[in-house]
Amino acid sequence: MARSSAATTPVAFLCLIAAAGRWAANAFPRSPIGASLGSEHVVEEWGWTPGADRRGAARSSSVLSGGGPSSGSAAGKGGDEVDHSPSLTVVGQDNGVLIGVGRLVMRVANAGGRITSCKIDGVETLTQADSQAAESGATFWTSPQADWGWPPPAAIDTGHYSAKFGEGLVKVTADEDISLRDTTVSVSKTFRPAGANAIEVVYDVTNTGESDVTMAGWQVTRVDRGVTFYPTGQGATPASSFEMNTSLGYSWATYPGVAQKNFGDGAGGWLAHAQTVASTGVLLLQQFEDIGAAQFAPGESEIELYGDPGGLYMELECQGPYTFVRGGGTLSWSVIWKGEVLGAGTAIAEGSADLADAAERLKGQDAREQGRVLLSLPRQLTWGGQDGVSRDRMQHRW
Repeated sequence: MARSSAATTPVAFLCLIAAAGRWAANAFPRSPIGASLGSEHVVEEWGWTPGADRRGAARSSSVLSGGGPSSGSAAGKGGDEVDHSPSLTVVGQDNGVLIGVGRLVMRVANAGGRITSCKIDGVETLTQADSQAAESGATFWTSPQADWGWPPPAAIDTGHYSAKFGEGLVKVTADEDISLRDTTVSVSKTFRPAGANAIEVVYDVTNTGESDVTMAGWQVTRVDRGVTFYPTGQGATPASSFEMNTSLGYSWATYPGVAQKNFGDGAGGWLAHAQTVASTGVLLLQQFEDIGAAQFAPGESEIELYGDPGGLYMELECQGPYTFVRGGGTLSWSVIWKGEVLGAGTAIAEGSADLADAAERLKGQDAREQGRVLLSLPRQLTWGGQDGVSRDRMQHRW
C-alpha cells in the first residue's frame, strides 16, 4: 500500500503543476518580445491585462536603490491584491536590453545607455546607422552645450552604463561621472510604463560634487527623413539657420539634407516625427514638461532640430527647464515616448491635418496607470554572453 500511495502522489503532483502552468499562461501571457527570444535570454517578464486581478503572489524586494513599491495599487477582497499596471517585459540581450510595454518596444544599449531602437507594432522609428553608432538612436546630454563644447562628454554619451532591475523599472547609470563647470555630475536613466503603449524615460542628473550648478536635461533623438512638427509657441529663441513653416497652429519641418539648426518654442509639451517605412507610415511622439522662454538654458531653447550634413539623420531635441542644483542634489526630468503606425492614405507632409489629428489623439492617451508590479528574478541566466551570471552580479553590469 505504501508503494501504491507513493506512486500515486507524484502523478497528482505533476497534474497540479500542469494545471498551474496552464493557469499562469492564461493569466500572464508572454509579451511578443519575450516569446521571440530563447528563454535563456529572458531577464524578467511580468505583466497582465490592466485591471485584471493577480492574487496570492509573493512579492520580491526591489533591487533598485531605494526602490520601494510605487503608489496606486488597491487591495481586493480578503486582502487579495489588485494591480492595474500596464504590461511590462524586460529581455536581456548581449550588450543591451529590450523593454516592452504593450506594442511599444525599446532597445537600450549599455554603450551610452542609448536607446538604439524604438518600434511600434514592429515598425522602427529611429535611425539605424550601424556604421555610425555614436550618431544613431537617442542619447542624453546636459544643457547648455557651452558647458562642454564638442564632442559631448563620452562618459554619458558613449561610455558604459550599468543596469539594475526593480518593480516595474529598469535603471541604467553611467559608470563614470563627468566634470561640469566647478563640479561633477552622474547620469542615470529609468524606464517605466506610462500607459498601455507608452514608456517614460526619467533622466536623473545628480550633482556629486560640493559646488552648486545650474543645468537642464537634453534628449537627442536621431530619426530618418520625414516630417517633424509641434504646437507653435511664442517664446523668443536664438537665431536659426533654417526656419520652420507654420500651419494649423503647428510648426513644421522637413529634413533639410544639410547641416542646419532650428531653435523653437513649443506650446503643448510635445514633439512628433512622421516618416514612411516600407509601405506604411509611422508616427513617433515625445511628451515632456512645457516650459517658457525664461526657463531656457542660455543659448538654447525648448525644442531644437538639427540636420546631419552627411544626410544620415535628423535630430529631434527637447530640453527641460534650466535648474539650480546644489551639491548632492538631483535634477530629474522625463520624456514619455509613444508611437503609432499610420493608416493607409495618411498624408505625411507639412500641414497635414491627418498628422496633426493623429498626434493630438496619441498625445491624449496619457493617463498613467500606476500600480505595483510583481516580479520574480531567476537565480541564473545568460547575460552578455556569460552563462550562469548570478542575480547579484546582474544588478551591476551588462
